[in-house]
Amino acid sequence: MRRAANRVRVTAQLVDTSGASELWAERYDREMTDVFVVQDEITARIATAVDPAIRQVEGQIAIKKHPSDLRSWDHLLRGLWHVNQFKKSSNAEARREFERATALDPKYALAHAWIALTHVFEAWFNWTDEHSKHLAAAHLSAMEAVRLDEGEPMAHVAAAFAAFWTARIDQARIAGLRALSLNGNSFMASLVCGGALNYSGECAEAVPHHLKALDLSPNDPIAWNCLGSLAHTYLNLRQFDDAVRCADRALSLRHGYLFARVVKVSALGHARRLQEGRQALNALFGVAPGFTVARMDHYPFVLAAQRQHLIYGLAAAGFSTSPAAAPIAGPPTG
Repeated sequence: MRRAANRVRVTAQLVDTSGASELWAERYDREMTDVFVVQDEITARIATAVDPAIRQVEGQIAIKKHPSDLRSWDHLLRGLWHVNQFKKSSNAEARREFERATALDPKYALAHAWIALTHVFEAWFNWTDEHSKHLAAAHLSAMEAVRLDEGEPMAHVAAAFAAFWTARIDQARIAGLRALSLNGNSFMASLVCGGALNYSGECAEAVPHHLKALDLSPNDPIAWNCLGSLAHTYLNLRQFDDAVRCADRALSLRHGYLFARVVKVSALGHARRLQEGRQALNALFGVAPGFTVARMDHYPFVLAAQRQHLIYGLAAAGFSTSPAAAPIAGPPTG
């Protein structure tokens, strides 16, 4: 730690002592207006950053081991490595690893939670034609995780996402807030709370949850999705330039992220930035030829006005909608 006048610089490092290699390092510069506030903020940031750094390294170690040497924890780490690839095949392999972990230890709540999340991801990222089947399995695994360990934050995160993607938005918010009460630095809990608030119409309240998630874990493997969700929240708030900015950030992290492209086109249409809107629409069709609004039918639009608001912007940017999906003039309320 170094101090100059009313400013302080704290440098933190995470070192693997077995090989003397640096796993993670960060520098924090702050005004010393309140030493306890600064201490709490830096502590929270370090706690959030160190956990994924450890999991990443341990996952790399576990993936190199021979399967016969692995026990439950190693199977979990291998599963986390696969799940963070966010590909259909990797997601299936991750679920197999988590199931191996629960076969070795049936009371392993965290592994049950991740089994639930892999089922959620199947529906969330449209990797399956059997959305209901996977979401039902997600609900069962999440409830088992909660039953086994009510104090495991990821159990409640899994329950929240299972509820969210079955349009049980109130239950998603309750479970997400419970996860946050157990781990206030959980990226996934903040994300699902933000999403639930957005889709319930409490869009202004959703923004801080998204921003907190991104502030705590800007390099999270799923940060691109948080940015897309935040872009959609800004679209609902009619902050169209902010929506475009967040969608672009999401796409810089994941080029093929379809929903971010849809939100960007809609925001540009609403903002009457029509030339940019047409360019973004062409880019959307480049990623998803033959795209129709039916591709978003699995999204939990419990408020019809939000879906129509999205479609209105698409139409304004030049997207052809069917008569049944004709846009309405005006934003969603709430």
